[in-house]
Amino acid sequence: MTKKWTAAMLGAAAMALSTGAFAQMMPSFYAGAELGSSEVGSETDTAMRAFVGFQFHPNIAVELGYGFLYDKGATEVSALELAAVGMYQVAPQISVLGKVGFANIEVDTGTGSEDSTELLFGIGAQYDVTRNLGARLMFTRYMAEGDDADVIGIQVIWRF
Repeated sequence: MTKKWTAAMLGAAAMALSTGAFAQMMPSFYAGAELGSSEVGSETDTAMRAFVGFQFHPNIAVELGYGFLYDKGATEVSALELAAVGMYQVAPQISVLGKVGFANIEVDTGTGSEDSTELLFGIGAQYDVTRNLGARLMFTRYMAEGDDADVIGIQVIWRF
């Protein structure tokens, strides 16, 4: 009985310390880009955003991003954001995402600029094409003082 118990414990330890198990638990960095449509007030425009992230838990990551949300006429809206991202895998390659954080939103009207730190939240889905490449569909709302800025976009992420 003791030999069987020892063999079982050694086997379990070997499996727990295997490279595959560590690869799934290892933190990972990723970078991404987003192209989408933004709506500020009643006006729409193309939005672009670049971001980097650090996934330190299978279900939690933190992202830092910068985006151009709106650029029409003499008005330009950009945002520097820091957000926590929650992920929940619903199928082998599909996850649902939730995001909450803060954004420093800068509005440049040509005659002057104004910036403020506001809340942001988002929801979306991610499809992992390969182990390193993923595609996301995300909706993000930037809670600005005057008009909220809503962005819906396609994101591509690369894990390294």
